[in-house]
Amino acid sequence: FITLDPERDTPQLLASYAQVVTSRSSAADVVSQLGLPDSPDAVRNQLSATVVPSTLLLSISAKDRDPVRAASIADAAARVFISKVGTFEEGKRDKVAPSVIDTATVPTTPVSPRPKVNLVIGVFLGLVLAGSLALLLEALDRSLNGPTQLAELAAAPILGIIPRLTPSARAPAAALENPH
Repeated sequence: FITLDPERDTPQLLASYAQVVTSRSSAADVVSQLGLPDSPDAVRNQLSATVVPSTLLLSISAKDRDPVRAASIADAAARVFISKVGTFEEGKRDKVAPSVIDTATVPTTPVSPRPKVNLVIGVFLGLVLAGSLALLLEALDRSLNGPTQLAELAAAPILGIIPRLTPSARAPAAALENPH
């Protein structure tokens, strides 16, 4: 967390500062400071900065496969931000002086992926998709389901019904060995 001067800083300025944290030039400075093999754009995609509601605090976070590296990137981004604000404020009488309240902590559990949440979402979406498919197939079914439906569709009476043959009725009749 980074805190700013409450008498001078406005929500618009805080939103602008959040953009500074995730800018390409800030990401390039983070890459340089930490000696990362990643491109500034890759580091920029890992960074996020949000204004804490009803405060003058910015929360800087980073996502990475390695939790220690994520914390290092977030801390470096905070240092780069403080340096850039110092550059912006050069020559001003009432300078903004951001400072770090809390350094980044190494998370003990992964932020993503979340297998249990993903499983629940997958099961839910699968059920919705299966139900939608069943309703669609039912709506598109054009087969006749009995003689009354045929009579309604044809607007004519049914004169007769040919019964279905069962498997035993389809078998050939036994032939006599000697018919004479």
